[in-house]
Amino acid sequence: MRTRAPDLRWSRIVLLLAAVILLPNSSFAILAPLTDDTYTSSSSPASNFGGESVLRLSATTTTFLKFDLTTLPGCAATCPTGSDVAKASLTVFVNKVNAPGSFDVKPVTGAWAEGTLTQAAAPALGAVEVAAVPVGAPWEFVTVDVTGLVQDWLDGAPNQGVALVPNGAGLSARLDSKENRITSHQAVLDIVLVGPEGPTGPTGATGATGPTGATGATGATGATGGIGPASLVPGPTGPTGPTGATGATGPGLSSFEIRVVTGVANSDSPKSVAATCPGGKKALAGGYFTGAPGVAAVRSFPQNFLSGAVTNGGGLSDSWTVLMEEMVATAAPWDVTVYVLCATVSP
Repeated sequence: MRTRAPDLRWSRIVLLLAAVILLPNSSFAILAPLTDDTYTSSSSPASNFGGESVLRLSATTTTFLKFDLTTLPGCAATCPTGSDVAKASLTVFVNKVNAPGSFDVKPVTGAWAEGTLTQAAAPALGAVEVAAVPVGAPWEFVTVDVTGLVQDWLDGAPNQGVALVPNGAGLSARLDSKENRITSHQAVLDIVLVGPEGPTGPTGATGATGPTGATGATGATGATGGIGPASLVPGPTGPTGPTGATGATGPGLSSFEIRVVTGVANSDSPKSVAATCPGGKKALAGGYFTGAPGVAAVRSFPQNFLSGAVTNGGGLSDSWTVLMEEMVATAAPWDVTVYVLCATVSP
C-alpha cells in the first residue's frame, strides 16, 4: 500500500487565506446529497451490489451515481435554473487501482435504485458527457466538470444520475461508496450557484438639526489704522489644523496568528489531535505534519464538523482537528503536529 507523508508549508496557508478573502460574494457552493451509488457487473448480471463499500470500474463493471437536487436553495418554491449554475464538479475517491486507465461520464436516462439495480435490469445511458477521465494512482481524488449536465437537469431534463463507464478495456479500479466506513470518501457533487444582487436598501431618515448656539457679544471696534505700504511678499502661512479622529475599523479579518499543537508520541491508532484558537478567534484553515511512515490522515476538519453543527452557510469553529490512522500497523511510537490559522472575524 502506498502511503504519503503530508508536508504542510506556510505558503499553502497564505494561499488559502487569500482564497477566503478574495472569494466573490456573488456566488456560493452547495453540496447535493448523494442518494444512490452502486455498480453492475456483466459477469454477474442478476446480482445487486448496492450495499458494498466500494464501486468497481473495469471492463465488466459500470458505476452508477445519483444526487438529490431538490435540496438546492429555493426548491421549496422554485428551484434554480441552469443559468443560475456557475460551475458543477463531480469528485470521486480512488480507493484502489489494479490497472490504470480512464472512464467516460454518461447521463442515465432511465429510473434505477441502488438496492435493486442489476446488469440485467440496467437503464439505458445517454451520450458521453465527459470523455476519458484519467485514473492513474490509488488514494487520490478525481474531479470532473459536469456543469452542462447539472444545468440540463435544472432546466427540466430528468435527473437519473450518471454512469461512470471505463473508456476501453484497460482500467481496473475501485472507488469509495457511501457505505465505506474505512476511508469514507463518498462521491460529491459540488454546485456553485450565482446569487442575484439584492435590491438597494431604503435611504435612512435625515437626522434632526441641532440647536443653534448662542451668539457671542460683539467686541468693541478698534481704531482704524493707517494705510501701510504695498508689499509683493505674501504673509506667513497659518498653522495647520488638528488631525481628525480615526474612523471605525471596517468589517473583515484581523489579528491573524498560527497555533501549533503536537500530540502525544505513542503507538495508538487512530489518533486525534486538535489545535484551538485563543480569545474568541475563529479557525480559517488547518493542516498537519507527521514524519511517521505508514501513517495517513483519515480526516482534517474544523471541530464543529465533528459535532454535526456545520451546515451550508453555518458559523466558523474555533479549533481544527486531524484524525490520523496507521495504514500499516506498527508498534513504534509516532505523533502528529496540527496547525490552525486563527483570526478575529469582524461582522
